[in-house]
Amino acid sequence: HDAGEGSTKEFDKTSKPDRRKKMPRAAALLLCHLLALLAPPASSQAGCFPAYSNDASYSSGDVVSKATTVTSSSTVPCATPGSNGCDISGFQTTTTTTTTSYNYRCTQGLFSAYCSNGAYAPGSVHGFLAWVRESSECVGVAVTDAPSPSPTPEKWSGEGCPGGYTAGTEYQAGDVVSADLATHRMVYKCKGELNSYCGALGYAPPEGPHWKYAWEEMGSCSGTIEPTGSPVYVSMADMGGCPEAWTPADASAGPVDLYYEGGDRVSAGGLVFECREWPQSAYCGQALYEPLSNADVGPSDPLWMSAWIVLGYCDGTIEPTTSPSFDPDNSMGGCPDVWAPGDQDTFVEGDVVSLPSVNADKTLVYVCKAWPYNRYCGQFSPTEYGGEQGWDLAGWCDGTQTPTSSPAFSVIPPAVPEGCPEPYDLARVDYEADDLVSYELSSEPPRSVVFRCRPWPNNQYCNQAGFAPGSDLQRWAWELLGSCEGTLAPTDAPAPYSGTCEYDKVTCILDNCLCSEPDCPNPGNLADTSTSCTKELCTTVAWPVETWSDDATYVQGDVVRVGDQRFRCRDYPYSLWCTWETYMPSRDPGETVWTGAWTMDGTCPP
Repeated sequence: HDAGEGSTKEFDKTSKPDRRKKMPRAAALLLCHLLALLAPPASSQAGCFPAYSNDASYSSGDVVSKATTVTSSSTVPCATPGSNGCDISGFQTTTTTTTTSYNYRCTQGLFSAYCSNGAYAPGSVHGFLAWVRESSECVGVAVTDAPSPSPTPEKWSGEGCPGGYTAGTEYQAGDVVSADLATHRMVYKCKGELNSYCGALGYAPPEGPHWKYAWEEMGSCSGTIEPTGSPVYVSMADMGGCPEAWTPADASAGPVDLYYEGGDRVSAGGLVFECREWPQSAYCGQALYEPLSNADVGPSDPLWMSAWIVLGYCDGTIEPTTSPSFDPDNSMGGCPDVWAPGDQDTFVEGDVVSLPSVNADKTLVYVCKAWPYNRYCGQFSPTEYGGEQGWDLAGWCDGTQTPTSSPAFSVIPPAVPEGCPEPYDLARVDYEADDLVSYELSSEPPRSVVFRCRPWPNNQYCNQAGFAPGSDLQRWAWELLGSCEGTLAPTDAPAPYSGTCEYDKVTCILDNCLCSEPDCPNPGNLADTSTSCTKELCTTVAWPVETWSDDATYVQGDVVRVGDQRFRCRDYPYSLWCTWETYMPSRDPGETVWTGAWTMDGTCPP
């Protein structure tokens, strides 16, 4: 019924209206979406990749994990002063150990070469140069897709597969080898600028840790594969007969590091080996560097490769020269003494001997070669195998033998027509390479010869009495040049360069920068607000061209001079040797070692 005005309205509880406002459907959906975005994920951390290992090999893009343990201490109040670790002051120190793990990715570019170097391990002092750390920690194990087989690269331009790589071979720029990979066979070419490393220790493609510096991939190959065992005869030259076998250095015969010289050849295991040039030749006579020996370091990294080069394979022995040809008109007159065996000191340069010809009715005359080949003159007859190492055919002789002394002074040509240099002085300690001295063989009749101090490294013995001219070991320090008479007139020293010589030197410093700046490298992923990042600032200044000094440290681009001739330090890695005395620049046409570190850079102005 209708209630009148002023009457009390009554409502049945069951019919009480619902005054709660209903949320529109669209608003409800929006709220659910926001809550889903704001809710923490079940796990916001990535899984950890396999842990970094010092024994593994890594390349650009590889991902590893590294755990770091941090120990921290804090002081908190305690309830029982003086007991249970609680100090009488009512405080105790608690220690907390926290271990966190992060994923690291091997960087791009040049520094990726250091990812396999333990000194640049993730989290180490220098690790930021090689590895980039992810911003958040990792937990558990990363789920990665199973690696798919690498696609076979395009065929290389050649036919078939070249021979396999052989450690110790002296590869030339452009030489190619091949090696088996997981799904195909790959061809590699020796780089031109670093071909001297192509056969060296650690540069074998593709397993050597440094192979990418010396070799480049050319593509896959197929067809007949050459044998790849060691040795790989099919990829080597046939050297014919085998030279003498390697023998260890004899310390009683002279310095061990000079027992073998660069270019000396030996044989082992049916292969011919050539001793590398100095300084590697210093190792050729040492037992640890015996060709084909593993020297207790494993067959993959033999030390002998640092001292010897594989030239090819051989069979049998080198045939002796039995019928030397000679000029019938080249008569030497009376015959000198018949050759008789001796030791390395029996004959010197210029000594002459005679031997009947094998297939002729003449007696032939032979002259002993210059040092160091004269050491073979006492070991080998001129007509037997090995004799050509020490003897040269001079002509023929007839009649009564003419005795000769040692050295045979009559066949030593004058070395200094103008006179003799200063006699060798045992008291001097400042003899250097190319210094000349005279040595008196006899006073009556007067006979003197000239010796020259040998170049480095032999010059280190020129100031030692045991290697003085006339001693048993003189050949290691001094080179016999010839005879002399009278006194050598002193010569003025060449005028030193007195002009002004400069070059543009680039100098660089590291300067702190804001990590968020575009030109500020941030390999350590530091905060954008940090100023601990650094960048390189370089300037070019006019720098004087000084003479080379063993007190200086040289880097690529530095310029030095010898007289007015300028030399520039090569780019890395050759620049590493610019500071070594072995590679000191020289104007001597016979000195070429310096070219491994320096190049000529024009001349200074007058």
